[in-house]
Amino acid sequence: MSKSIQNGNGWISEMLNPLSGQRGPIVEPLPFPVPTIFKVVLEGGAVIRAAKELSSPVIRVAQRGELLRVVARAFSEHPQDRCLQRMQIAGDGGWISTNLNAAPPLDHPIVELIGEDSEFDPSKPGIYHLMASLESIKHIEKSDNHDRIKKIGKVVNTTPKQGEKLPSDGTKERLCLVCLTEGRNATIVHGGTGHICCCLECARILWARGDACPVCRMKIDLVIQHFEV
Repeated sequence: MSKSIQNGNGWISEMLNPLSGQRGPIVEPLPFPVPTIFKVVLEGGAVIRAAKELSSPVIRVAQRGELLRVVARAFSEHPQDRCLQRMQIAGDGGWISTNLNAAPPLDHPIVELIGEDSEFDPSKPGIYHLMASLESIKHIEKSDNHDRIKKIGKVVNTTPKQGEKLPSDGTKERLCLVCLTEGRNATIVHGGTGHICCCLECARILWARGDACPVCRMKIDLVIQHFEV
């Protein structure tokens, strides 16, 4: 299955159809003439990775409402049936997706275009990218998601297969399975069922990353906050 792009006169495919015996890009997005500003609109935030592919390490999670300076676009090689449009943040600040890694209608937008970056001076691009790099470093240093993301990686890689049960020592059964510090105040919804196993922030990061439920490994459709009464 190849993804299509709409232009003013119709639709074209981004990639060659692998069933034809050929594989490769047909078109690719051109770089922005000037950097543009995008705002994070997804409730769970935007996961920023070190490289274009979704398998690359996570740098941080940009919170909803944060403005990002974007300098380039590209399409990921994976997943092969649904290549994702990725955008590079100025100052080597990482890559983000424009939409969630999910089939329509669940491919919710992650960011929205605000406009051109008025702070960009075409005669001094080096200074612009240096300042953007320093800005990215500050975001990483003050992000309270940095250690949380590392823990999520460990949980995702060690969670049981479907049908297996998680061990419980009785004392931590109401704490988030990821950070082990916050209470379980979120429900991870998949299909007609859900699991209450994480705090809201960790659950949102799992959802934004495209990870599976840490309990049953089913695809996460939605994350909601719940209240016990």
